[in-house]
Amino acid sequence: MIHNTKYKQIISISLLIIFLLICTFTVYIKKYSDIGNEYSNSRDSYESFNTISCKKITNFSLDDETDYYDLLSDNQDHLLLYWATWCPHCENLIRSKFWKSNAGTVERNLFSIAEDSSADQIRNESPRFPVYIDSDWQQFNNANCRHLPTLIVVSGDGSVLGSAEGEEECKRLLKVYVHRNRTQKENTNEK
Repeated sequence: MIHNTKYKQIISISLLIIFLLICTFTVYIKKYSDIGNEYSNSRDSYESFNTISCKKITNFSLDDETDYYDLLSDNQDHLLLYWATWCPHCENLIRSKFWKSNAGTVERNLFSIAEDSSADQIRNESPRFPVYIDSDWQQFNNANCRHLPTLIVVSGDGSVLGSAEGEEECKRLLKVYVHRNRTQKENTNEK
């Protein structure tokens, strides 16, 4: 009788372990098998990225002669990045391996809005892209942003094509942007 009870306990524990392994394996497969598919399914579309409610970026003056819309070219996608030097997630995005390895594509049509209080903070970072200092957060609020970093893909007329907030979502949107906007030369070099 004791031998039979121990045998039942061993079988029960074994079945429980097998069940847990199957569940873990299923979750693992579901989570990691979609990484490539997630990118390939959404790489041609910004539609799945819409974290802000703003449909069009408000035009703003950069200096006495130039507005933000003056920088936009028809038939091209542009990146608008809201960030700050004091934001570690912003710094992680800008210094990411993906950003650096695709800097030509990323920075070609990139304009950034820094939520810093002074130009001195920006100078210390030495960014390789244009920066507008939004010390009063007016542009951030006009775009209905909630978090830093916020990355927005903008059309030539200022319409929002896609948006992402937070480091990881911005990285995902950046991958879609890079895929859509690589030059022929960059695509050839990748092969």
